[in-house]
Amino acid sequence: MKHKILSLIMLPALLLAGCEKEKPTDEEILSGREVRDISVSYTMDGAAVSSLSFSHNAASHEIDVAVNDEGLRWTLESNREWLKVVSDINKGPGKVSLQVDANESFEARDEATLTFVAGAFRGFTLQASQAASAFVVGQPFSIASKGGSTFTTKVTTKSGTSWDIASEDWITVARGTASTADGLQTTPLTVTVKPDGGNSRFGRVTLSAGSDMEYIDVFQFGTEHKYDGAGNLLLPGSGSTLELTVPRYLVADVDLPAFAEYKLDDSGSGLARLTISFADNLSDCSETRSIAAALKLSNSSASVVPLPGIVQEFIPAHGLVTAKGLKAFADAVASGASTSDWENAGVVVMVEDIDMAGVEGWTGIGTDSKPFKGTFDGKGHSVLNLTKTRSGIFNVCDGAKISNVSLGKGCSIYNNVQEYNNGAWVGGIANKAKATAFSGCSVTGAVEYAGFSNDDSASYAGGIVGWCDSSSSIQNCKMAGRLSISAPTDGDVTLNAGGIAGLNAGRTSSCEMSGTLSFSSGIGKARLGGIMGSLVAGASVENNAYMGTVTLAGTPTYVAIGGLYGVLESDCSFDNATDKSVSLGTIKLNSFSNSATTRIFAGGFAGMAAGGIKLSFKGYEFQTNISFDQTAARIADFILGGGVLGGCDPDAKVAGAVFEDISNLGIYSTEYTTTATPQVRHCYFGGVAGFINGPATFTKCVNNAEIGKITSSAVTPANTKHYSFVMAGIAGVVIGGDASFTGCDNKGKITSNHYSNNVPPDATNGWYTSCIAAGILGAFDYLLESVSGKLTIKDCANGAVLASYRGCTGGIVAFARNAEISSCSNVGDMAVTNSNAAYKGGIACVLGKSSISGCTVKCNLFCSNPASAVQSPGGILSLSSGGGVTVTGCAWYGVMSVNKMDQPFCCGALVSTAEDDTVVSGCKAGGTINGVVLSENNISNYAVGNKLGKVENLSYWGGN
Repeated sequence: MKHKILSLIMLPALLLAGCEKEKPTDEEILSGREVRDISVSYTMDGAAVSSLSFSHNAASHEIDVAVNDEGLRWTLESNREWLKVVSDINKGPGKVSLQVDANESFEARDEATLTFVAGAFRGFTLQASQAASAFVVGQPFSIASKGGSTFTTKVTTKSGTSWDIASEDWITVARGTASTADGLQTTPLTVTVKPDGGNSRFGRVTLSAGSDMEYIDVFQFGTEHKYDGAGNLLLPGSGSTLELTVPRYLVADVDLPAFAEYKLDDSGSGLARLTISFADNLSDCSETRSIAAALKLSNSSASVVPLPGIVQEFIPAHGLVTAKGLKAFADAVASGASTSDWENAGVVVMVEDIDMAGVEGWTGIGTDSKPFKGTFDGKGHSVLNLTKTRSGIFNVCDGAKISNVSLGKGCSIYNNVQEYNNGAWVGGIANKAKATAFSGCSVTGAVEYAGFSNDDSASYAGGIVGWCDSSSSIQNCKMAGRLSISAPTDGDVTLNAGGIAGLNAGRTSSCEMSGTLSFSSGIGKARLGGIMGSLVAGASVENNAYMGTVTLAGTPTYVAIGGLYGVLESDCSFDNATDKSVSLGTIKLNSFSNSATTRIFAGGFAGMAAGGIKLSFKGYEFQTNISFDQTAARIADFILGGGVLGGCDPDAKVAGAVFEDISNLGIYSTEYTTTATPQVRHCYFGGVAGFINGPATFTKCVNNAEIGKITSSAVTPANTKHYSFVMAGIAGVVIGGDASFTGCDNKGKITSNHYSNNVPPDATNGWYTSCIAAGILGAFDYLLESVSGKLTIKDCANGAVLASYRGCTGGIVAFARNAEISSCSNVGDMAVTNSNAAYKGGIACVLGKSSISGCTVKCNLFCSNPASAVQSPGGILSLSSGGGVTVTGCAWYGVMSVNKMDQPFCCGALVSTAEDDTVVSGCKAGGTINGVVLSENNISNYAVGNKLGKVENLSYWGGN
């Protein structure tokens, strides 16, 4: 055959801006202007064809296409679904593969047309037909095991069709009673495959009606395979494959588990070799696996042909894969059996995440008598959905190494052991460990302790580990989950709980807590830390980070909470040059036991320092936010809080406390109601430390945060029963020894809006009671006659607003005895309406046996709404009490006033209320007092409010 087609005469290219025309497409070539002859012819099986005729069977065929143009690109297209062209685009002479679907109809197919296509040209058509089928077979293929099988299928023919059956000698066919309907006859056949004594084989049942034939194919596995006692194919644990001969065009897909795959290779005569490959069966519990597999056929009834039962033997996983395996491993450790099947080069490893959903009776790995002593590497995998257990992943370890494992999503450890003796332990990774190294472990699940002691022994709860001895270490571990303490009332028990460990007497380094620790228990004594509950003698810590939340509720009576560590029990020195620990989280004091003996300590680094120890902190910047809920009538003895240290034991002095180059960015906040009456006898908060009992040194410390921030709509509580509330920029209260503050600075607003209603303070029970706000130090040894420490404050400054309600305010210090204050400055106003003290001093509020020298104050002092209280603002000092006070070389400038002129008041540009032996010398002042402008002429009349003491060498100062 020949046709004329159009091809393009390539014209000279036009050069436009140096660009060339792109190479023409085939369609452009075929739509060009030159016309020349082309011929196409078809052959199949070596014979020329002008049309095609196919039997009803599925088959593939190949056609040779001769084209007289070597450069012409072309393809064939079919217009019927039953005839598919499976070749790509050809160039010049080539071959085309055709796929013919089986015709399971008693009618011939609609004729198909194959069209030669080259670009826009279509022609050289080839007609194709397919004969009708004489048979429709319900299941045209079956797979039998070595022991043989029987299956039933149905054969449908036109009514009146006479047909015969022939088969292999190892296949028998029994014809059942036929039924007729709608001109069709359906005959059931029972096909029996005899047992196979040789290798696998393929056979056919042939159905014939004259020249029309159909097949029922059978594949049978033979003796080259192994079988178990139930007759299942038994495959090796590794390198397992199965090969079957199958009718090529009947297999549409193979249904296999995820660990298996298949391929089909054409073997001619309409058959194919099906190869199924199975992944190794790595078992961590000596368990074979049963495999279900089936062929999906492409016949009209979409038959599914199952393979015989398959069982794959196991090979030791040399690791942990399944929940059953993890349980078996734990059982082996508990019984002292070998764990080699779970080891890889001596290390127990996790091969993948392990889902423990549905596992009952988990008691953890290791027991007191048979602890885990090996090396365990989780390889970054997680244990998931572990619940209904008192134990973490490990129970008891001794001499072990545990790494890279996580207690993950869906895990909930709940230890509610009742009436225990000799201690209780719970942890997400391990409950208890001796001489064990933990590294790279993490917890995102939940751990809860709710136990009850029978003998008042301690309990330990940790996100990672409950308790570790001094030979253990925890490194690079992370807690992002939830640790909860919900134990019932157990007043004499001490609990240690930490985001990383309840207690680790060894080394804890580079660990991180970003989760939550919540205490809602009746346990009487608790030590809570973002990292660890207690830091004991011999323990070492470094580079740890707290970024989570610790919440105190329930009814405890003695609690120490630290962003990093609850209690410091022994001498410790922390230096940011070598220890990069950070505390950026939150501590919430929501509730506790309403008792006159309750004591609560909360600090960004540590909650409490035990008596007798030395401690020092250098070079840290902390940002731990502490909140205190006073919306209920809280009753307590001590509530102590600080950006670094909450406080010392009030009953036992520390040997010394040093704070150097500390910066606090953490806010202390509170909330009130106007109906609740807080009854906390001693509530002390400082930007660095709340309360120090013993010698103390503060050098170059800075507070940058608000202390006493009010987050409720009520700005003051009800009357607070004359108790003591101290809010200060650096330290709340220091007693018990010499103290010094050098180069310290407060830049955060200080608010003490507690309703004390007792000004000046008195010595109730040996302590002072008042509402105090101070820029640097709240109080030092004041009214404690048994204490004779010396206070030195030098080169310190306040630059923020200070406010107290019906109390006392000091720009640098509020109360002090035996103090030397020099070269300090204050530019922070004390003039916020409805939030101001009755007693306030630009440098100090109340001093006894003390001196102030070389200090400068530029601030406004304003006393408002003090009701019947005395209004006593002083530019440098408010009140001299206890004798022996001197003020030398100081200066004040600002505005001073009281708003209740009908109430007692006393205003002094330098000192408000002096004693007979008070000396004011070489000082200067300026500004206005109650509307009077100070000048050289009247400064002597306003220097000391009550006109007592000795005043000399005064001068006016314009503030510059």
